[in-house]
Amino acid sequence: MIRYRTWIALVIVMCASLVCGEDTPAMQEGGLMRFPDIYKDRIAFMYGGDLWLAPSAGGVARRITSHPGRELFPKFSPDGKWLAFTGQYDGNFNVYVMPAEGGQPKQLTFYQGAAQPLSDRMGIHNEVLTWFPDSKRILFLSRRDASNGWTKRPFSISIDGGLPEPLPVVEGGLTSFSTDGNRIAYNPIFRNFRTWKRYTGGLAQAISIYDLKNNTVENVPHTDWTDTFPMWHGNTIYFTSDRGPEHHLNLYGYDLSTKQIEQLTHFDEFDIMWPSLGPDAIVFENGGYLYTFDFQSKQPKKLTIYLPGERNQTMKRWTSVSKNVTDFDISPEGKRAVFAARGTVPAKDGSSRNLTRTPGIREKFVTWSPDGRWVAYVSDRSGEDEIYISPHDGMGKEQQVTTGYKGFKYAIAWSPDSKKLAWGDKDCRIWYVD
Repeated sequence: MIRYRTWIALVIVMCASLVCGEDTPAMQEGGLMRFPDIYKDRIAFMYGGDLWLAPSAGGVARRITSHPGRELFPKFSPDGKWLAFTGQYDGNFNVYVMPAEGGQPKQLTFYQGAAQPLSDRMGIHNEVLTWFPDSKRILFLSRRDASNGWTKRPFSISIDGGLPEPLPVVEGGLTSFSTDGNRIAYNPIFRNFRTWKRYTGGLAQAISIYDLKNNTVENVPHTDWTDTFPMWHGNTIYFTSDRGPEHHLNLYGYDLSTKQIEQLTHFDEFDIMWPSLGPDAIVFENGGYLYTFDFQSKQPKKLTIYLPGERNQTMKRWTSVSKNVTDFDISPEGKRAVFAARGTVPAKDGSSRNLTRTPGIREKFVTWSPDGRWVAYVSDRSGEDEIYISPHDGMGKEQQVTTGYKGFKYAIAWSPDSKKLAWGDKDCRIWYVD
């Protein structure tokens, strides 16, 4: 009888272990999740070109679209019933809406326009921005009446369909409604897909408050730095700016009563990107991960999100790199060439050799030393750009010649005696190492 009870207890323990194991799935934490939105206990985001849902506290995500085209910019309706997004179902980007838990998308816009083939750095056409407070209309950015690819204008569309209607602003970018829907906080300039860091020129974004009923405008106090991603919540307009000492996009709050601005986060390595407003919190990207900023605690919290799936694009595989050569150099005697396609390739005859053998790591800016003994290149294997040198035949030991500097390195050049290396950095400074 004792043995029988022991056996039963063992079975119960094993079953409990299996059940508990479901709470910690054997999968990697997700990264590179883009364009998040939040509604109470749910977040929506884009990953791998598809839309996903996940708990706002973190956990296992669920894919809700799977079309080969991209679906992006998901936005929950204020009542939580719908999810608007920009989809590429027919080759063009258009506005769609579907139930908040997923389902059959309904197409709302049908416009391509001559500006459509422009690169993504000009911004996606028909980008979903936000909802009207009554959950009946969707606001999106369009180039449909623009004279060039730079400019966009906010339009609205009913969830029942019909013709889009422009907002009474000639040009605009990211936009957020006041609670009553009578005013908007918006960027008159849109450049959120341009990777201009610490920019203080004429296209530095500012935030304006436009009264839709009285046709009046006031500005959020602005500096020379970038203010963008306006989010109107109660009596506060939240936004991101790099005006702070970190000079990275951080979260700020503008109190409409006191006219005071308060810095709320202090990220000093990566910018806050694509923040989005929910009833109780803001969700945003930082360094490839998602964070929430709770209005009560006023503290950012990193989310741990698991993304189930095969991730076939990250699996090891044989592939031809002949069409992916980015940098090259010729040996001093002119008999061999080295390419940044992770291998040395003969100029005429002979064998090719893979010098670095580093799948999943990028090497670039390769250059041959004047004496023909060494090949120098930049590698990001440490998480930062560092310069390495390797024997030209791949037979000796690789050496790391720089360390400890954060930022991109460009244009490696050898000294004529092959004893020094010079390069430029992201701040347009020239460095050298002996």
